[in-house]
Amino acid sequence: MAQSETSPYISLAYPDGALRHLQRADEIVIPSPSIQLVVNYPLSRDFEFTLTAPGPEGFTRRELAQQIAALYARIYREEDETATQPMTQTLSMNRGTSFGQYGIRMHYIDDLLLHTVSRRADGKYTLGIDS
Repeated sequence: MAQSETSPYISLAYPDGALRHLQRADEIVIPSPSIQLVVNYPLSRDFEFTLTAPGPEGFTRRELAQQIAALYARIYREEDETATQPMTQTLSMNRGTSFGQYGIRMHYIDDLLLHTVSRRADGKYTLGIDS
């Protein structure tokens, strides 16, 4: 992909490159001062987090992506800090299951690409992530 082309994907490990080319990056996409985000991939179950917008008008597309990437960095760091036994080994290139607070399985953070943020009927938000 040429440097000037855009992609619908944002690397959760290295978001800066995609964010430089993000279309309508400063558009408010969630006009709320905070949201409840349900994160479950590639975790062992659903976990809920509160994200707070940096300003009263809500989240821009860029701010939302930055906060999600920072949240995933925190999740992977806390997983490493709370693991009670070594990560299981696999025969593939995928990550094994770790045994920390989140039970991360199958993917390293470097594998994860954010493509959508969706609002559920209950008002909570979920993520579309490919690997």
